[in-house]
Amino acid sequence: MEAIDEHSNTPYHITRFGGGLPDRPEAEGPPAAPHHSESRYIAQLFEAYSDNKKQDISDLKDIELWSELVQHYHRQRQYFYYAESLRNFARDTVPPGTYEELQEEVYAGVADLEASSHACALTRLHAVTQAAANLPLTANGLISVTKVQDKRGICHQLANEDRLVWRKA
Repeated sequence: MEAIDEHSNTPYHITRFGGGLPDRPEAEGPPAAPHHSESRYIAQLFEAYSDNKKQDISDLKDIELWSELVQHYHRQRQYFYYAESLRNFARDTVPPGTYEELQEEVYAGVADLEASSHACALTRLHAVTQAAANLPLTANGLISVTKVQDKRGICHQLANEDRLVWRKA
């Protein structure tokens, strides 16, 4: 019994003994100032805004004239942090690679749409994140705890690695 009790604190316990995933903690919101780990997907957001507004936008103060962009920016950061929260939850509760498999499933569901032609980078971003939100995830141990916000946030994680690119050259 002690061995099983100790095993219950590992990411392998659920796959071996079942019982479902524990409750997922609430996702923490993003810090007021972006962390350096967010730099690429945030740069991509500003590139998408620039493409849409046909002017150089490189930081938050540049979009203050457009309340819809300010709101959009803050929502995207929240989505990114939802996905980061899910990544941390996965690290502690499921076998290694499970979260990465979920990212791959999302990528497979949106890659062709991201590569297709769009009116502008912001339109591409909207189309891809909406498609991700609508993906019927079917083959991953995390689907019971995955939210729409996570699927959108995974798109930003992929953009953070340049696997998804909003503004095409």
